[in-house]
Amino acid sequence: MGITLNRVRSLCLALPVALIALAVVSSSAGAQQYRPEPQGDDIAYLQLGAVSELVTLELFRSAAHSKALGASEKGTFKRLADQTAKGWIKLNSLLGEGAISREIFTVKIPAGVLKSRAKTVALATRFEKLLAGLYLGGVESTIDPPTRLLIGRHLTTSARDLSVLEDLRGGRPSMLAPKPLSVEYVGEQFERYLAIPGS
Repeated sequence: MGITLNRVRSLCLALPVALIALAVVSSSAGAQQYRPEPQGDDIAYLQLGAVSELVTLELFRSAAHSKALGASEKGTFKRLADQTAKGWIKLNSLLGEGAISREIFTVKIPAGVLKSRAKTVALATRFEKLLAGLYLGGVESTIDPPTRLLIGRHLTTSARDLSVLEDLRGGRPSMLAPKPLSVEYVGEQFERYLAIPGS
């Protein structure tokens, strides 16, 4: 019964963000036939999205092999990693020479986090909240309609993943929908987990 209630609460958390993103997708239906051509500051959302997705992907992949998690939880993180990898590739493909790679950034998830189930799930939830806030800000600010559509789709994915992670955390999930976050703020948060190879 508790697990069912947690899932219902988690869906309530994701619903407001999903509805916003679905509205964007619906209103931009005609844009899907065009390739995104980011203009002005649009590129900042794509670049930071790619960096943030890479950090999140590394956490998910590490969690999928963590001894602190059970088999079912590892399976959940593996599925999250697979989906995040697909999203990262899509964002990265639009960046051309500015594409993000592990040769540019090394992701460092603290070992202490991965030794604790609670810390692993909490950090994963934190990452998805940051991504949802970033993409919500992107939907609000992006100029190019196909780029806005792409970001809206990433917003729905983050909302879905956030509900999954809230369910893993158990207890009483937050009922507050994510707020739009600035590129600067999200960048500062993810920068803590990045290093330059060889430095």
